[in-house]
Amino acid sequence: MAKAKTKVYGSEGAVYRLLEARYPVTEYALFSQVADQIGFDKKSWADAIMFGLWPSRGNEIEGFEIKVSRSDWLSELKKHEKSSPVQAYCHRWWIVAGSRDIVDPDELPKTWGLLVPRGKGLEAKKKAPLLKPKKLSRKFVTAVMRRGAESFERSKKEIYAEQYKIASEVAKKIAVNIAKEEIRIEQGNKREEVSLLKMELGRANAKIRDYESLEKVIGMPIRRFELERLLRHAAIIKASDAAVNLVNLVSQIKSSVDLLDNAADRAEAYVDGLEREAATDESH
Repeated sequence: MAKAKTKVYGSEGAVYRLLEARYPVTEYALFSQVADQIGFDKKSWADAIMFGLWPSRGNEIEGFEIKVSRSDWLSELKKHEKSSPVQAYCHRWWIVAGSRDIVDPDELPKTWGLLVPRGKGLEAKKKAPLLKPKKLSRKFVTAVMRRGAESFERSKKEIYAEQYKIASEVAKKIAVNIAKEEIRIEQGNKREEVSLLKMELGRANAKIRDYESLEKVIGMPIRRFELERLLRHAAIIKASDAAVNLVNLVSQIKSSVDLLDNAADRAEAYVDGLEREAATDESH
């Protein structure tokens, strides 16, 4: 069976996150980029310093140098004494490599250990021996506390930025849902308006058909029908009440038929426009 390929971590940040996973905050306090002291007198840095928080584990302090390339490691090896001012306060000192082939364990100084990637974590390829650290100085403690304060402030900003991002995404989703609901309601209103207009149009068309039927009976368009002629026709009709009603009806028709024709044309155009607009909204 083929052996799974070990992941290579090509940045110090990626390797530092492996350290964070190895040393959880419930048991350890991990600080990045810690100097031996603050101000212009500092002589060396550690890429990370870890304080053990459990007395049962000895409250050890461990230091780490991160290496992500072979050339970086060889440069460190030539000047390994430069870490001594910080290493002097540590119970153990580690090299943390970004891949398993960067550091040969036989190259390590005898007081150093080696951590290498394995799976999603780190394993000790060479365990760091227990050292005899000197008493913590006020300057070193101040340097550690300063890094802790800076890290805390940076974490707050990152948390705020992440919360803002999440809130913005939620607000965007809410706005989109509200817009969709408004469009749905507007489309529903338009459909209802179209339905009402169709009903009105149907009634108008029915009335026009009634007029057209009347025109057939009269024998000429209502617009050119003369009341006097209608009266002459009505005089022939023996049922005088029916004749009077017919005269009144034609009088009303003549005054409104033009308005009905125009209204029908406008209503049909408006309904067509609304239906096209509703179809466009639904397609989006």
